[in-house]
Amino acid sequence: LNNAWFHARAAGIYQTPCRCCGQAREHYEAQVIRVDGQLHLEIGFHAEYPKAAENERLLLRLVAEERIWRPGLGDEAVAGDFIGRAGWQRISELWPTPDADVIDEAIEVAARLADYVITLEPVRRQRG
Repeated sequence: LNNAWFHARAAGIYQTPCRCCGQAREHYEAQVIRVDGQLHLEIGFHAEYPKAAENERLLLRLVAEERIWRPGLGDEAVAGDFIGRAGWQRISELWPTPDADVIDEAIEVAARLADYVITLEPVRRQRG
């Protein structure tokens, strides 16, 4: 992984952008999102290709290797539809929104995002 982005409500890590559009269609992200009117922090992996079938194929391939990544991510990691956007897929978890003034919480978020990268990236790179 050789690229990153940061803004007020999210941080992400990705490999080479998609050839068709220049976007990071497969990436790891920690972002503040709204679920049922409440703010949460989502941490994990996203598949965001324009065509839902591409995202579904990728997620199915990753889920087929769940025995490899599940021990490293635990039961908190949910594989399925992206929260709030039809067609995208995810392996991620929700946390309460952290206190921006507590450095330990920021370190915990960064460490958990690193868990996703370390655990999923070897599986993601295996193109079947």
